[in-house]
Amino acid sequence: MLIAHLADVHIGHRQYGLDKRAEDYARAFNRAVELILRLKEEKDIDLVVICGDLFDSAKPGPMAYINAIDCLRKLREAGLQILVIRGNHEASVINPSENPLTVLSSMGLVRYVERGVCKIGDLNFVCYGCIYTEHQNKLYAYILNSLVENAPNIVLLHQYVEGTPYLYPMPNIDYYAISSKIVESAMDGRDVLFLCGHIHDFNLRHPKFPVYYPGSLEIWDSREFETYVLENGKLTKIRDMSRKGFLLFDVSESSGKFRVEPVTVEPSRRMVKVVLKYDEIDPSRLRRDIVYIIEKFDIPEAYLQLEIKGRIARGYSVRDLQCSQYRRMFRNVLRVDFRIEIERPSGQIPRVPSRGVSGEYYGIDIIIKRAVREVLKNDPDVGKIENMLLELIDLVERGEKANVVRLFEKILGLQLRQDSDIRSLLF
Repeated sequence: MLIAHLADVHIGHRQYGLDKRAEDYARAFNRAVELILRLKEEKDIDLVVICGDLFDSAKPGPMAYINAIDCLRKLREAGLQILVIRGNHEASVINPSENPLTVLSSMGLVRYVERGVCKIGDLNFVCYGCIYTEHQNKLYAYILNSLVENAPNIVLLHQYVEGTPYLYPMPNIDYYAISSKIVESAMDGRDVLFLCGHIHDFNLRHPKFPVYYPGSLEIWDSREFETYVLENGKLTKIRDMSRKGFLLFDVSESSGKFRVEPVTVEPSRRMVKVVLKYDEIDPSRLRRDIVYIIEKFDIPEAYLQLEIKGRIARGYSVRDLQCSQYRRMFRNVLRVDFRIEIERPSGQIPRVPSRGVSGEYYGIDIIIKRAVREVLKNDPDVGKIENMLLELIDLVERGEKANVVRLFEKILGLQLRQDSDIRSLLF
């Protein structure tokens, strides 16, 4: 049996809040479908399995439904069966029955199995919707009770199996990680193939067991971007944009032996990251580097992410870098976003002489400190207050909401509720 294995399509995902990125995700699924239809003509594919996160949300919008229905209808009209399980994005794990896959199933477009066994040809498919790690014993028991001894088994999961190497750090603390012992026990004397979702790396396999991930069809994270580093005036390319696609399995219905072939899907647009590294950074140096970046990377319709890392020069703050001003200097990219990881210099911040201008220039930090001292000149804690104020402003600028709340909790000496008024006022 020839099986196309997809996962993590994430139709409806407005990456970085951009409608065009939602269109890219829909376009990627359509491209995958066109490839599957072509491969059916060439190799006679029998079945398509989608191992979770077909949709990005439990409540997809109209366009997400339309895009999914159009693509699935093409597959069904070509005579292909489509077997689907639920991922963590499509429904609450606590209430899995309310999810958009039930709509597609009621239309006859897919065979949606939340938890069950189905026989297709001579293969035994064991399907289980995504669960939390703490419930993995239920998953373990169900798999063992559902496997058959006299036929090849294929288990469909949307989980991370521990020990699988992938791009993101600390994978074993994933909320949906399960023990590799589940796989090892399931394979004891049986023919079992695990087709999984949830991990977005393309064509990924567990190093020890037959556990496979096709990955997402579109670029999901900046770690997958085409990446460059600009340091000491030298630009170095670190990596190409990650490959994306799905897997094609040729499984023997008698022996369970299989061959796997990766199928790539072309990306919709260039996703580029440039990391600007500094020992010490001041606004004038950053401006020169940004002008250079514009010359190199103002690419039509590309998404560009600039990461600024280093220690800021004494007397300046993040606000003095004027990143919002530089955004307007890019004319061709879809959007440019800044990620700032700046260390504040220790000790007092002195005045910074201006260049070519009489008098002295003061960084914004100094202006804020002077204003605080003017208002609270007799308060013995004025130093602490001005430092906390500067820290809060920087955290808000960087979008670090959790750290802002933690600092407020420290200042107030109490724990804020998740729905407390201060959160809504700040964010």
